[in-house]
Amino acid sequence: MTTSVNYFGSLGSNADEALAVVEPIVSEILKSHENGDYDLFSSLITQNLKAKVKPEGFKKAVQENQPTLGIMQSKRFVAALNKGGNPMFLWVARFSKAEDDVLINITFTDDKASPKVDWVWIE
Repeated sequence: MTTSVNYFGSLGSNADEALAVVEPIVSEILKSHENGDYDLFSSLITQNLKAKVKPEGFKKAVQENQPTLGIMQSKRFVAALNKGGNPMFLWVARFSKAEDDVLINITFTDDKASPKVDWVWIE
């Protein structure tokens, strides 16, 4: 007997519903990286992540990664997982300066009223 896992938490009962909630936040997170805007980035993340990602570390990551990524050309949702009770979403993206696909991994708090990013990884 298999147990059904809700990968989207309170963000939606299926991928379409959950993506409607998180896609605007994802766009802003990616824009903050593209523009090096820590204020925007920090407005979208949890206190836990703010404690880990300080302005200096964010700036360094942007300076190291943005020149090799460039502008995002497209992204495609590929999967959702459950990470510690929170929904984690994975996208594959293409960037103007990257030859390879880029994985975008973002974990959200399970709070539909005010979802925050609890983890973000772009590789």
